[in-house]
Amino acid sequence: MISYNDLTDFDFQIINTVYQHQSITLSELETLFPMQKALHLRVDFLSTPDRSAPFCGHTFPLPNTAYLEIEYVNEVNESGLNFSKRTDVIHITDLGIKTIEDWKAHCRQKAKQKWEARAWKFIPIVISVLALIVATTSLAQALHWIDLTL
Repeated sequence: MISYNDLTDFDFQIINTVYQHQSITLSELETLFPMQKALHLRVDFLSTPDRSAPFCGHTFPLPNTAYLEIEYVNEVNESGLNFSKRTDVIHITDLGIKTIEDWKAHCRQKAKQKWEARAWKFIPIVISVLALIVATTSLAQALHWIDLTL
């Protein structure tokens, strides 16, 4: 599993797209991101869960350790053996939903901080301009260039 801090903007875009559609095929993702060559690799990374420690030679996927889940269907071959076949349908997991909600909250917080930083830079300029207008008006009135009496 890729940790939250190691996710790229493209990873967040993929997870958000699946979140918005709840279920989407890999071919639909390819049409939404036509310029991305590593889409299949990113989806594989985002859908690979962590595995448990080996127990009797087997490892098992741990729950809630993948952001996406690829759907598999069970089929029977001509020999009568069952096997799992990967489909192109991708679903979002609970961890993926939590990740998108955290990411959106983080983006809102960053936008708020950016606005506050801009405001703290802009407010002193406005105050200085207003002070200049008041000082200029007072000087003009003191020199009797204007008359502001009622």
